[in-house]
Amino acid sequence: MSNNDQNYLALSLIIAALIVGGSMIWASNNLVAGADRLQVAAPSTGLAILPPQAPEPSGNQPEAAPPAAAPTGPEMKDLLKDAAGKMGRDDAPVLFVEYSDFQCPFCGRWYSDSKAQLKRDYVDTGKVLFVYKDYPLSFPPNAGPAANA
Repeated sequence: MSNNDQNYLALSLIIAALIVGGSMIWASNNLVAGADRLQVAAPSTGLAILPPQAPEPSGNQPEAAPPAAAPTGPEMKDLLKDAAGKMGRDDAPVLFVEYSDFQCPFCGRWYSDSKAQLKRDYVDTGKVLFVYKDYPLSFPPNAGPAANA
């Protein structure tokens, strides 16, 4: 390679580095400026989330609304009904209900990768009652017959 070619190569690399560096600086400045102007809007309602404002100084503050009642979930006996199997103590503080399909590849991966650790760390120590329920999916061809077996 001649000296001229080496000089052109070095100059080209320096120019490319300056262009990349300048682009990164320009993009980060635009990102910060854009974040300052950002307002998140709920598309279906047309509402926007605005930054909080200081309360108006007045002697009469409205009373706070009473807290809403916590939603109630299904009774434990309803979750245990029609269970395909269960592991653990019935008086465990946590109830873990798994809805799974025998032919679902993702369910199978969870079974092979995570279930043993869940059983060892939580079910065997009495912290969790584990309940299994069949949930046949529509895409595996034999999901229904496997769940009924």
